[in-house]
Amino acid sequence: MHCSELVRTLLGTGQSTILEAVADYTNAVLAPAKIALPQLPGMSLIGSPDTHAQVYRSLTKHWIACTVRYLVHARSRRTVKHQLPVKTLKALAGAGIEIVSTR
Repeated sequence: MHCSELVRTLLGTGQSTILEAVADYTNAVLAPAKIALPQLPGMSLIGSPDTHAQVYRSLTKHWIACTVRYLVHARSRRTVKHQLPVKTLKALAGAGIEIVSTR
């Protein structure tokens, strides 16, 4: 396997692993969010935002940075923000992806 293929595979596996870890928190709010978002003022002008979790990746000189965008109930945001990195790191380790820095 060439280096570029290996990186592509790791990125795909990493992204799907992160999305699976986030799904436990976000699945409960997807249906209510799809109903509530169009009712917010101004949403008809810009359209409804995507309610599914997304992983954005960016390459830096020394690592790959991942940003996760997800929906949760407003009252559980702090709890999820605390629990999600631990769950994600465990899931990535289970998928054989080593994380060097969580910065």
